[in-house]
Amino acid sequence: MQELTYEIPFERLRKLGRTMGRRAFRGVWMLRWGLLLGYLACLLILGSYADQLEGALEARGIYGGYLIVLIAITGIFLFAMIRLRKVQTRAIKARANFGLSIRLTKNEDGVHIETDEIAYFLKWRGINQMLLEPDGVVLSHGNLFFLVPDNAFASEADRNAFIRDVYAHLGETAKAKSEQEVRAVFTGTL
Repeated sequence: MQELTYEIPFERLRKLGRTMGRRAFRGVWMLRWGLLLGYLACLLILGSYADQLEGALEARGIYGGYLIVLIAITGIFLFAMIRLRKVQTRAIKARANFGLSIRLTKNEDGVHIETDEIAYFLKWRGINQMLLEPDGVVLSHGNLFFLVPDNAFASEADRNAFIRDVYAHLGETAKAKSEQEVRAVFTGTL
């Protein structure tokens, strides 16, 4: 049995959320880019038809209509981006107490991750993917990501042994998703 005890600060989890969001939740990431591209498309269209828009609005007694539409589009875009970021940050903070020590225990049944407040048990078949971050190993179960920081291990050899052991227990689909991430550990180029 292997047991590790470590802490992860909120800022590191926030960064993990961004990187995992891009890698694991590509749809959300693309939605953000879609919002930006939609904004730019609106600006191009608005610029292309500025004279016609201004003429049509002036005919109805609205002067400076081009500027009003531009401000409205920009305001909607900025509101959506700021609101999305605030909601994401609030949700991350609400998920856990970030000052607790985390204990990870690995055995023949799976991985136990617990603090004094919560406990997760990931059966081997429940781990969807293993990813490597610059400062740790990430185990993924659905939309949950568990970071095991490198400093939780006594040495790089212990870290690599952990990665090899977890990989050996993964199902075929999870191995296929994880292979590219952990290849360096198996080839010794890490």
